[in-house]
Amino acid sequence: MRRKHLGWSVPVSLLLLGCGGSVASTTDAGPPDAPREDSSAQDAPIDSQTHPLDAPPADVTSPADVTSPSDAPMVMTDAGPPQPCAAPPGTFPQPNCDSSAQMCPSAGGCSIAAQCGSTATCMPFKTYTSAPETLRMRDVTIVAPPTLAGSTVQNGVITPAVSLDEMQCGELGTGTFNWLLTVNEPGATLTTGGGPPTTDPFGVGFCFSNQTAAGFSLAPQTATLTVSGTTFTSAPIPSLNIPIFIESGQPALVLPLSHVVFQDVTLSAGGNCVGSFNAAALDSTCTEDPTLCLKWRTAGAVGGFIKLTDADQVNVALLGESLCVLLTGADKNSMNQCPTTALTQGDYCSTTLAAGGCGDSFWFASTFAASGVALDTSGSTSGCQ
Repeated sequence: MRRKHLGWSVPVSLLLLGCGGSVASTTDAGPPDAPREDSSAQDAPIDSQTHPLDAPPADVTSPADVTSPSDAPMVMTDAGPPQPCAAPPGTFPQPNCDSSAQMCPSAGGCSIAAQCGSTATCMPFKTYTSAPETLRMRDVTIVAPPTLAGSTVQNGVITPAVSLDEMQCGELGTGTFNWLLTVNEPGATLTTGGGPPTTDPFGVGFCFSNQTAAGFSLAPQTATLTVSGTTFTSAPIPSLNIPIFIESGQPALVLPLSHVVFQDVTLSAGGNCVGSFNAAALDSTCTEDPTLCLKWRTAGAVGGFIKLTDADQVNVALLGESLCVLLTGADKNSMNQCPTTALTQGDYCSTTLAAGGCGDSFWFASTFAASGVALDTSGSTSGCQ
């Protein structure tokens, strides 16, 4: 039996560790690499006779449809065959975008255990027969900002942390980045937030974090949904802080997101999946080459912004600088934070909800795949509700 571990498993994945506290200086990070994006194909529609999400279609094209008239609209590329991922400030990537070569090297050489769920869908660990369904993101592909979308952060930090430490499921990561969604289609609500690592993803499942880190509340947030067929878009969530944890159960890094919108998220497999698993991407050692073919086909997008004043409170310990310094590339001050002049060097403005302008923020956008998991409400896990 493999020995479970909940810490970081690859050296590069330590790049972003740290949230608050003093840090030591290191060399600068250098230019970001080209972004890594995910392959995707639209999932089969949910049977309208059995799933409550099949409501009469509504016209959902952007978060402007669910915001007040004073909110600046955000746009997204039209759905269709996978295109290379892109998300200029204020826009969303295509939910199923894919910048890989889409050249799967094999018919799949990784043996997947039955307990991992159906490989024909998204390998849900729990199959729900009615709403609400809780899903865990199995893939998070950051498209913006460029510093976080680069392969050093994406392939060295995000992907290993999202992937579980479950080789029998084709997962070779640490399971320390758990972004959860509870979707209640009849009630038209979405609850979302981060959770700590679990020692039993199949039985006990995952729980929403309800603690505070470096002054950031990690409690889950709820938003209303606008539904069109099997696809939903959320109303903006004013503040959503998503943690990446370490072995001690304490957050190593917090992504302080604002005005977060889940855009054109398509549910499939009876509400138990967003996107699907692609076994052909894995070789006999259960590894993938993300430049050729990806094991997750995404079917949802999420966007918002990171205020630079918030980012300046997040400590990137191994770089000896704040998240603000990492995002802007500014010379850090004696506190390893951004100088005042750098706090307006972003690509997005939080007051106008538009690109450019005051430049007090960076636009964040990602695509994702997700699958059903059990929601642990026992209260036995420290820091969970």
